[in-house]
Amino acid sequence: MLPITKSTPFQAPSEQKLGAKRKPGAVTGYSGAHADRYSSKLPWKETFSFLHDHGGISNSQIVDYFRSVLGEDLQHTGWVYQKYCEAMKELSLVIMELLAISLGVDRLHYRRFFQDGHSIMRCNYYPPCNSASLTLGTGPHTDPTSLTILHQDQVGGLEVFVDNKWLAVRPRSEALVINIGDTFMALSNGRYKSCLHRALVNTYRERRSLVYFVCPREDKVVRPPDNLLCRNEQGSTLISHGPICLNSHRSTIGLMWPRSKASLSGNALPSHPTSSYLAAYDYWNCSWLM
Repeated sequence: MLPITKSTPFQAPSEQKLGAKRKPGAVTGYSGAHADRYSSKLPWKETFSFLHDHGGISNSQIVDYFRSVLGEDLQHTGWVYQKYCEAMKELSLVIMELLAISLGVDRLHYRRFFQDGHSIMRCNYYPPCNSASLTLGTGPHTDPTSLTILHQDQVGGLEVFVDNKWLAVRPRSEALVINIGDTFMALSNGRYKSCLHRALVNTYRERRSLVYFVCPREDKVVRPPDNLLCRNEQGSTLISHGPICLNSHRSTIGLMWPRSKASLSGNALPSHPTSSYLAAYDYWNCSWLM
């Protein structure tokens, strides 16, 4: 069962939601839609995002944030999300071990890299839309972060792009959806590919989901382990991606990823990942810099 009850930011009065509005350049807070990311077919959704510091000294960091931006009424909801994020952090570290094993690197390599990370928790709310064919919940994109852990309700709407077509991901109440993001694609030197996906809206039913974006600490340098680097005949190292420096004083990933303009607009299929058009991603503001 999703830890989303009637005591959520989405049911709060408009003035309370606007008081928690996400500020330019920030990742936390309430947003009516990521309108800055698409030129057409604006997302039909509301989001509420907050940070989860893996190595945080306080065991009530999320509770404190909820109280500061939403008031005492939602303090209990903050405790629910605090426990949820702690569980997702532990799960993500186990997944990192499995990914390391699959790649033939030190089992703890990625776990150590992410254990002091600063992840992002996002609550998504997709209201019913009587013109669902004219919009999207979220347009086609890959996640710029490392790993995405999704908990969706039973309404459905998530689709992934496989073999040149969109396929629905059927909701399962007992399962989570795990996506590889662009940053882990770089960390694996392209052995794992980031997952292109989108979210549809429903004509009659609201849809909700929880998304935990696993991120390294901002001052980490994203670089594949040495044994995943290829060498050419002259003995020079070939690296597909990076390194990327996640500088805590800048919000932009220090790498230009291949993108198509169509993928940024949200209204056409992107030519991922071979397009010659380049765009940088504003890591914390969740928008493409074109």
